Amino acid sequence: MDAVYIQAKRYAPEIKVSRPAIQQFIGSLTGEGASKGVFVTTSDFSAEAKGYLARVQRIRPVSARFQVFSACQFQGMSSSMRLIL
Repeated sequence: MDAVYIQAKRYAPEIKVSRPAIQQFIGSLTGEGASKGVFVTTSDFSAEAKGYLARVQRIRPVSARFQVFSACQFQGMSSSMRLIL
């Protein structure tokens, strides 16, 4: 069974989630032995973060532009979930 972690950031629309924030989350996943994660934000992701996410492919980004339901379609979402805030 895969462990899927979720990180949520409540940012103002003009503040974007950065690549370092994604890298820190991946470090947490690795430290906890989780194979997948969902990063949710009320804002959006920077261009650098989006490029990095496209290469990593173990994190599902969810921004205010998308319905949270779309995150539930992420592979392995039926697995046990833990929340990292």
